[in-house]
Amino acid sequence: MTAPVWILVTDTTLLGAAMGLARTAGGPVTIVAVGTQRLADAAASLGPDEVLWAEPGPDQPAEAFASAVAAAAAAAGPHLLLGSPAPASRVLLGAAAARCGAALVSGVVSVTAAHDGIAAERLTIGHTVLESVVTAGPLAAIVGGEDSEAAPGTPAPVLPMPGAPSGALHGARR
Repeated sequence: MTAPVWILVTDTTLLGAAMGLARTAGGPVTIVAVGTQRLADAAASLGPDEVLWAEPGPDQPAEAFASAVAAAAAAAGPHLLLGSPAPASRVLLGAAAARCGAALVSGVVSVTAAHDGIAAERLTIGHTVLESVVTAGPLAAIVGGEDSEAAPGTPAPVLPMPGAPSGALHGARR
């Protein structure tokens, strides 16, 4: 698969596992970090191709960025969107999935390219059964299983997320 892969994060929950899935899927990896600079730096240290970052204001939830994240995802056309089971991450993932026309699947522990879609394995029934699913198009996956240490990569550039509310954008840096 050479289509883009996006990881949407609001914290570091299962970030290593998400990066591992992204690497197995192939294609350029973008991490969209909606949170603190520390979150953006942690995401960049895993070696994606780029990190798009927006920092919510003191009284602004990460969920306020759902529309901007969805619009940026639709413009990029990722074939795979990944997010953690954290509530704010699920909101961003759901908005992006709807905008990209992606099937939404939870508990995903592995992904591979399959024809014009993606084959995924997910944990079901109290994490005791492994189920295989194949999409006919893009997949939005809530990462399941245990977190893993992703091998650090060459730090990625951190860029402002397009369309983020004013005051939340940050300049490019390495």
